[in-house]
Amino acid sequence: MQYTAAGLPNYSVLYCHIFQFFGGGMNEDLRVLYSRIEETEEPVAKVKLMGELALRFTYNDLDRCISVTDEMIAIAEPIGYMEGLADAYHARARVSARTMKYDEAIKQLYQALAYLDNSNDLVLKAKMYDGLGVTYSHVGKFDLSIQSSQKAIELYTEADEPMGLKANGYNNIGNSYARMGDLNKAEEYFTKALQLVMERGNIHRTPNLRVNIAIIKGLKGEKEQAIVELTQCLKEYEASRHKAGIAETNLNIAHILRSVNNYAESINHYLKAIAVLKEIENKQSLAEAYVGLGKVYLGLGGNDEALKQIALSEKIFTTIHHPNGKIEMLKTKADIYKSMNKLAEAEAITEEVEAFAKEYGINHSALSF
Repeated sequence: MQYTAAGLPNYSVLYCHIFQFFGGGMNEDLRVLYSRIEETEEPVAKVKLMGELALRFTYNDLDRCISVTDEMIAIAEPIGYMEGLADAYHARARVSARTMKYDEAIKQLYQALAYLDNSNDLVLKAKMYDGLGVTYSHVGKFDLSIQSSQKAIELYTEADEPMGLKANGYNNIGNSYARMGDLNKAEEYFTKALQLVMERGNIHRTPNLRVNIAIIKGLKGEKEQAIVELTQCLKEYEASRHKAGIAETNLNIAHILRSVNNYAESINHYLKAIAVLKEIENKQSLAEAYVGLGKVYLGLGGNDEALKQIALSEKIFTTIHHPNGKIEMLKTKADIYKSMNKLAEAEAITEEVEAFAKEYGINHSALSF
């Protein structure tokens, strides 16, 4: 970021960055946001607006997000604007989480909460606990995930937050219960989240929650109904060109089709998911897709091809922290070796699974995707 003679950020340079990123046709919302930042002189108001900009960049340009948070801190720190500092660290934590640096994300969220010790902004505090709930779930610390999400729900409720943000907490708790294998609890919390967003009119959020409920139905054996509901959600994501939704829904349809031995259609959906996951650089789900394909080829008796898919996933797991996914990958690898009658290799991998699951307190018998 360049500075003016007065030492403040040169927002004409920021404008240029945004304009170039969007190929000369800047998103209208961002154009308005930039204009508001440029026109605002009062430091607290400026930092708040920059926080909105940093949040936008967490979805599409992580480097620029960090640059914006640097500027937020440069303005907020000298004037003791603690909420602004917390907002900056919240955005940085999102960047860390998106790059799979979960331990760093947790530290940044606690730093943000420390800035908010004497703050009355309950909603901002709740957002930090929301972030902790999601991040702890990613590293397999489900008890801490649920505790953090419950704290977020309490704060949103105390603040009488009008947009239904506590649905995030319900969704996070549902995810944790799902990963622990408690499907009834998972469905209960996903349903609470869905009911709340529908009550508040946040219709754009319903496909994600409906996908979660459909996945639970599939895991509970209601697979035909799950596929019907997932297919409808996929159509909605395709209509809105929501790439992440398209990828994840294809992936979940593939998992369920594989579980009912519909291997041809399953492969088709895995390949569609993989193509988009590569494009949006979602390493975690990409690794899971390769594991799923490995399971398909194992079911078809193609052990060599199955091992190739597992090798692709294993390479990704060396670069990210995803205990649940790594355990499922290792279990699948062991199953392939058993199919090849390489029992010693399979036993060694099974012992590795047990040790890894014990380290993270994961009930790996409940895991499956």
